[in-house]
Amino acid sequence: MRFRGARLRRGFSTGRLAELIGVERHTVSRYEAGQFAPTGEHLNIAAKALGFPPAFFLGKDIGNLSSEAISFRCCYALPATVRAIAIGSAMTAVAFHQQASQLLSLPHTQLPNLSNKLPTRAANMLRDRWDLDQVAVPRLLPLLEERGVCVFSLPPDSVAADSFSFRFAERSFIMLNTSKSRGDQRVDLAHELGHILLHPNGAVGDAACREAADFADALLMPAEQMKALQSVPESIDQLHKAANDFGVSELALARRLQALGMLTERKYRRLRLEVANMETNASDEDVTSERSVLLASIFATLRARRITKQKLATTFCIYPRDIDELTFGLSGRKEHGVSNAPTTIRPRLELVRTPG
Repeated sequence: MRFRGARLRRGFSTGRLAELIGVERHTVSRYEAGQFAPTGEHLNIAAKALGFPPAFFLGKDIGNLSSEAISFRCCYALPATVRAIAIGSAMTAVAFHQQASQLLSLPHTQLPNLSNKLPTRAANMLRDRWDLDQVAVPRLLPLLEERGVCVFSLPPDSVAADSFSFRFAERSFIMLNTSKSRGDQRVDLAHELGHILLHPNGAVGDAACREAADFADALLMPAEQMKALQSVPESIDQLHKAANDFGVSELALARRLQALGMLTERKYRRLRLEVANMETNASDEDVTSERSVLLASIFATLRARRITKQKLATTFCIYPRDIDELTFGLSGRKEHGVSNAPTTIRPRLELVRTPG
């Protein structure tokens, strides 16, 4: 299915790719089904057209990833081309993770099964299990990585699909829309975690999205702690400060206050308009705490083994630009503070020798 993943990643139809390669359309379909492999000449032409190293197509099969297995938001309104490119991005992320797993020992999955729980109950149980008793959930992205969730950044040409999640080969993946503010990214991470925990077999539609949204609100802005606020934020400055305390956007906090009956509909509408006219967002004040610790550690470990950015294409069979777009631009950056990564991550990042 690597052939299909590469085709979808570039937004090509089977007919267009067949024309570029110089074969029949059904031949491309057979390539994707694994019925037979393209010849050396056709493989090189396809690799050049799709912008992947030829070795990418010869790697371990990553299987199929269907649209039904992904928690797309408003899937019914998502253009087919956008959906296809997003699926291709997800399959490329899976291929990267497979190769990283062969090179390094990564964190194991440590997620509870909360599929039979109501969203708010599930969020409260998770907060108790993960000892999240403070007002703001700290460092949410690294926290998910510690538990074995694979978080990648959506490439620019995929952000129209917005953040989404999926399970693949017993692993949970989140593709994060990093074009948003940090606070909105945290809400998205919590939302997709809700899908992963509440809908482990996949779920699409408005009802599933509402459940994931309720889970995210309860996880990041618990009702008990919201009602314990010394005063309900009614001015934009008060909302700004409270949103920063909870690590969410002002709009998300205002919605939560209104849903809990702590803001009247009139005050909520007024704050919403004021938020729309703000030039900055409270959640943008500290953008460093939500960076991926795991991916930064992976690249730091590879650099220590003299695997430079130029060698990444050989190592991962993916060109550096695509790797950058999937990994928050960390592949060529020397991250300061990587040594502060959670201890559950750092000791496991050891190179694994494979036979041959």
